[in-house]
Amino acid sequence: MSQTSPVIDELLASAHQVSGELVTRLLESDDAPTVRLGKAIRSLQSPPLKPPETGAYDGAGVGDPVTHDPAW
Repeated sequence: MSQTSPVIDELLASAHQVSGELVTRLLESDDAPTVRLGKAIRSLQSPPLKPPETGAYDGAGVGDPVTHDPAW
């Protein structure tokens, strides 16, 4: 079961089906709200950004709370 309204689910599904040609026309419009709509649709159609890989030196380790020494 979806956590969002069925209307929102339908709106998102429709945005994913919009043609690239229509998005381009929206982005080239002189009307600011139309351009924002084109940007929003393009953003929804773009693949999700991959989260950065974390490693041993990503800064998330525990350090000394007083000296901030990461080797603590």
